[in-house]
Amino acid sequence: MRKSLRTLAITGLIAAAGTANANVIGVNFVDSRTVNGPAGVAAQGNWNNTTGHASSAADLLDNTGSTTTADVTWASANTWNTGSTAVPNNNNTDLMQGYLDDGGEGFSVEVTEVPYALYDVIVYLSTDQTDDPATATNNARINGGDAVYAATPKSGYDPVAALIEATGTDVGSATPGANYIKFGGISGASFTIDGVARDGTNRSTIAGFQVVEIPEPASLALLSLGGLALLKRK
Repeated sequence: MRKSLRTLAITGLIAAAGTANANVIGVNFVDSRTVNGPAGVAAQGNWNNTTGHASSAADLLDNTGSTTTADVTWASANTWNTGSTAVPNNNNTDLMQGYLDDGGEGFSVEVTEVPYALYDVIVYLSTDQTDDPATATNNARINGGDAVYAATPKSGYDPVAALIEATGTDVGSATPGANYIKFGGISGASFTIDGVARDGTNRSTIAGFQVVEIPEPASLALLSLGGLALLKRK
């Protein structure tokens, strides 16, 4: 029994390490609100708040406020906002309020010099349209792969429903109420985010994104060994 408890404790330490030790870079595409506190699925502060519908930013900050090598360049028809007056006005509301609008031609985001060997990319979707999947959907894809579809709520962020992941593989299976997409296990020093250009009521807009480091196995192993040493002393 004691051995089983020890194993469970070590497993918990490893899982915690994967979350606690992860570095995160967050970019918010601003129309009228900036993010000034913890926000996002991988809750973080020190968001990089950008301005303009087409521009670039170098040496992005991570969640600790440290400068990284990562750079971002983006282009879209214009910026727009949900018109949301959601109460309470929290950091996630601010993140989802403004976005790069597709303007019929879609958007493009390129991130270069990513400092992580392996990482997840979380893309936040927003719109001022209805959340009825029969009349409006939203989508994004990474590195030109398959797009993921959501029926994104008009307010972008619903304080009750919170952040909901999209998993739809086409317009017909767009995830109701979803407002973010997670692309897992990305490698390489650069990646692109874009979407299928507007086709009728199918939209392609982006409110922001996060790059979440996946810690190397060696780091997790070292932590687990440290945890084992502590448990053996008990």
